[in-house]
Amino acid sequence: MIRRLGWLGVMIALLGSGITAEAQDKIVLTLSVPQWFQDAYNADYFAAFYAANPGVDVVIVPDTDNRAYAPSPAYTTLDEHLQAVQDYVTSADVLYVSSWSLQPESTAAGLWLDLNPLVAADPDLDEANFYPPAWRAFRWDRGVWALPIMLVPTVLVYQPQAFDDAGLTYPAANWTMDQYVDAASALAEVDANGNVTRTGCWCEPNLMIYGMLGHGLFDDSGAPQLDDPQLAEIAATWFTARDRIYPKGGYSSENVPLLMMAPWMLSPDMPGGGSGYVIGDLPGGVYGAQVDGFGISAATLYPEVAFKLVKYLAEKPINSFGSFGTFPALRASEIEMPSNFIVASLDALPADQQQRLRDAVEQAVVASDLFYFDYVSQAMQQVIDGEMDAATALQQAQEQALNNRELAVQQFGSQVLAVATAVPTPTFDSGEIVLNFGISTWSLPNPQDWQRVAQAFAESDPEVGLVHVDTQGSDYESWQQNNECFYLNYSQVGAYSAEEYRVLDPLLDADPDFDAADFVPGALEAARYEGRTFAYPLTMSVSALRYHPQLFEEAGIPLPRQDWTISEFADALNQLAQHTDTDYVTPFAPRTSEDTDWLLMMAAYGGTPIDYRSDPPTWNFTDPANVDAIRQVLDLARAGLIDYQKLGTFQFSGMQKQGALMAVGLGGYDSFGADPEAALVNYPRSSDYRILSLGGVGGGYIKIDTEHPEACYRWISTVADHPELFDNTMPARLSAIDDPATAAAQGESAVALYQTYADMASDPQTLRIPPQFGGSFGTYFIHQFLTRAFDAYVLQDADLEQALADAQAKADQFTACYAALPEPGIDATSEEYQAYSDQIEQCIMLVDPDMAAERAEAMGGLR
Repeated sequence: MIRRLGWLGVMIALLGSGITAEAQDKIVLTLSVPQWFQDAYNADYFAAFYAANPGVDVVIVPDTDNRAYAPSPAYTTLDEHLQAVQDYVTSADVLYVSSWSLQPESTAAGLWLDLNPLVAADPDLDEANFYPPAWRAFRWDRGVWALPIMLVPTVLVYQPQAFDDAGLTYPAANWTMDQYVDAASALAEVDANGNVTRTGCWCEPNLMIYGMLGHGLFDDSGAPQLDDPQLAEIAATWFTARDRIYPKGGYSSENVPLLMMAPWMLSPDMPGGGSGYVIGDLPGGVYGAQVDGFGISAATLYPEVAFKLVKYLAEKPINSFGSFGTFPALRASEIEMPSNFIVASLDALPADQQQRLRDAVEQAVVASDLFYFDYVSQAMQQVIDGEMDAATALQQAQEQALNNRELAVQQFGSQVLAVATAVPTPTFDSGEIVLNFGISTWSLPNPQDWQRVAQAFAESDPEVGLVHVDTQGSDYESWQQNNECFYLNYSQVGAYSAEEYRVLDPLLDADPDFDAADFVPGALEAARYEGRTFAYPLTMSVSALRYHPQLFEEAGIPLPRQDWTISEFADALNQLAQHTDTDYVTPFAPRTSEDTDWLLMMAAYGGTPIDYRSDPPTWNFTDPANVDAIRQVLDLARAGLIDYQKLGTFQFSGMQKQGALMAVGLGGYDSFGADPEAALVNYPRSSDYRILSLGGVGGGYIKIDTEHPEACYRWISTVADHPELFDNTMPARLSAIDDPATAAAQGESAVALYQTYADMASDPQTLRIPPQFGGSFGTYFIHQFLTRAFDAYVLQDADLEQALADAQAKADQFTACYAALPEPGIDATSEEYQAYSDQIEQCIMLVDPDMAAERAEAMGGLR
């Protein structure tokens, strides 16, 4: 039976009054793909399929909930795994799959159509036509569960210089797990307290263990074989050493000297053109590969036609992820690239690296070779937690895997499945239109809310019969062309606005319900340029601190208040540092790719090294009050109360740690709302003033050439009345902040934060610090000089006053050079803009050659 009907995502097909459905005289196949690349599968892509299969239509069902990636039965219950897969296979006839997400339990339970008879009868799909790993990726239990479309090899790459500096030999095929542990530990970066701050190895333990064993973990019948002393020894050696190798609270792969992953780091398009990486040998000389493909739901009513579609997808593969080093599964096929991706050719690599990648796609180990390794990982977690030894944990894991396999077979045929019916394409009476509305996010966290609001609008509006809501996806140019009005969660208001978007003032003036006084101070002003309004303010990006009230209560620490002081903040950090019975890594974790959080704390201590109260901003790094404020904040980091990662860099390599307090930017991107136990609070204030970080204004825009400006405006103003549509961001209207729908969607603490921000925005004494290096392009480099002084003091124990004095001198010298450059005019050519950019880089070279060289490397080489 159908447990959940899939909403046809981006296409909100709403049958408004007067709309009649088109007769269903054709076969309609539904195709599920992840929402972020659904735009690649457009009408042009399917033109040849339609020509060869008249009477067949394909309707895209965007996967908005990541249902393609069901949780492994090793980490959850079998029932939960099978229910998740059932939800997915009843959402469409043909479905995207990845080799690592398709599990044998779901195929044994009969949720996927076995393609073996169809493949065997098709001469074009002979084994010799495929790369062997792709051919093997979806074959087990005498069945074929998907057709592969493309594969990306997994290889070991390393930086010889890093190994030389650490006194290590280079990775070899005969390395033992002890050698990997020793190398990864030696390559890891640690702080003064011995805590790992950057991992020494982005490793794939499944591939490592497979290579060392020389085989997988199942017998010829497919039954799991985990009760193996050698497996227990190898796995325990790696997993029990993880604390010496990986930082707590997450980590990044950037600048890690030893990697096992897709070969993107070798791409000449990467900053540094490969950063000194070479390909080495994985244990046993193995390679890995991720294989993507398409399977068919066991519930489809059209298995033969669905198979034709799957074959078409395999013969016409799209590099949906834009991955460097991607190969087609069929040797004769050519990979298509979405229009907005530019990926270097494999031919750009040295000949030896090209050959290694070609060897990989001939020999790779794929996920079907690694079945049941997820059970090993789960078993090793019990070993890490001290619950049992490795041998016992693996014995229990084998019992669980065998039991799941047997129970899955028993499920076969026990469910009545049906694919959700595609919403028919409506036809409209004269005068009714389809309104195409673009949203500048890759996915919608709340598609049902958008569906509800759009349906009500279409039913009541005299002109609009259907609202087509189109998330941005990966093809920005097509998204811009296909839509006539937009919600952009960033500002597009400026000198070029009039070339792209309509001036809204006539529409605003004609709207009796529009109230300029209802907006948060500054929101409407941000939507205007030279007296003209180009956007209807809908949201505002703000910065805040996230915390868990229960953690504070358990530690006996007073809950933060929206108006708390910097001394209360520092006291809380000290108390949190004493509370050891918890999972957080640090009392406070700022964001790692900007200095906003640090400037906010320094302002609370009375310092404004960069002062945004003037326009343009000014800076004074050596003022005694600023030096004192900087020292007080950075000393908290030196004491381990605030996580500190290198700030003065063009290549941020760290990930934000898990903190009891965590800085978040609420611009519609952060997912704190997924944690209902989390609360939000403002940054601490100083003794003299309150502080806020209010960023860009997101708004509704109407394209200048739209034929339906009034309909667009009515829809945008309707959206403004529904703040529940926007998650993790502040409404731009005061009434929307107070609307109960906002509290229901984001929580009471978010409303309290937004009310505080609105109040502060109206107070001229409030100190405002913009996020993300607010200001001009030149100001960005002022931040670079300042944060490099921070790094010198915290990471190198340098003299703070001297480091700040050096930064001040460089900032002043750079500014003098930058200010002397003639800015290109509004009609300047791209060559003139490039020349201007080159002159700015020359200013950096003049002031700080080392910084200029680092920037050139990070940018992949500058002219």
